[in-house]
Amino acid sequence: MRCTKCGNRIDDSAKFCKYCGSPLLVGTEDTFQENAEKRVQRNRQRIENEKAKREKRNRIIVIVSVVIIVSIIISGVGKIIGSITNSYDEQSETVARNIGDGENKVIADVTYEEGSPQEQI
Repeated sequence: MRCTKCGNRIDDSAKFCKYCGSPLLVGTEDTFQENAEKRVQRNRQRIENEKAKREKRNRIIVIVSVVIIVSIIISGVGKIIGSITNSYDEQSETVARNIGDGENKVIADVTYEEGSPQEQI
């Protein structure tokens, strides 16, 4: 016969397992098989639970990563649009001031290289 707790073979007349000290009951061979099946089922359930937790954690990591990347992209686009808008506003103000004075003013200094077509004008 086998011990219902540890599964070691023991004498049929024994009342306790000599390996683990567990008390023995009548029909221990069937009980051992039932316990083994229960352990296998518990292990399968544990593995399925761990797999589900891992998949959930991976989904959360992907979602957080996507949110971070989208935030970075939106922030970058916002800065680019902001700098373009600021540059445009500054240019508009300069032109408006120069036109409003009614005088001919130089808005930007331009230098030409010697021999360029612009120099001949």
